[in-house]
Amino acid sequence: MRDDSCTKLYDCFYACFFVHSTIESGLPLLNPYKDQNANFRYGANFAVVGATALSTEIMAEKKIVIGLTNSSLNVQLDWMSSHFKTTCSTDCQAKLKKSLFLAGEVGGNEFNYGLLQGKTMNELRNMVPEVVQTIIQGVKDLIKTLYRKLVVE
Repeated sequence: MRDDSCTKLYDCFYACFFVHSTIESGLPLLNPYKDQNANFRYGANFAVVGATALSTEIMAEKKIVIGLTNSSLNVQLDWMSSHFKTTCSTDCQAKLKKSLFLAGEVGGNEFNYGLLQGKTMNELRNMVPEVVQTIIQGVKDLIKTLYRKLVVE
C-alpha cells in the first residue's frame, strides 16, 4: 500500500478552498440530493465522494473493485434528471436559465482504484479513451438537456 498523505492533503486543501470561496462569494452550499429532508431552494449537490465516470459493472469487468460507492457519473446524472422531473416538470427551462452547473473532478478515481489494486500503468493507460469518452458523453448530455451555464473541471 502506498502513502496517500499528499493526495489526501491536496484533496482536503481543495475542498476547504472551495467551501471558503463559496461562502466568501455569498453563494450557498448545496445540500446533497440524497438528503430527503434537505431544502433545495438554491440547488442540489449530486456529487459522491469516490465516484467514477465508468460504471461499477465496467470497472468489475476490468477487475477493479470500487468499495466506496456505486454512484458513477451516469447514476449521478440520472439523479439529476429525476430531481428536475419532480421539481420543475413543466417550466424547467425557465427555472434553470440563470443556473450555473459545475461538473468536476470526474474520471480520476478509476485510476486511483486501479493503482491501489495493483494495476499496471499500461492497463490504466488503456482505460483512458473509455473514461474520456464517458465524460464527453456525460457533458454532451448535460448541454443537450437544458443547461445554459456549465463549467467542466
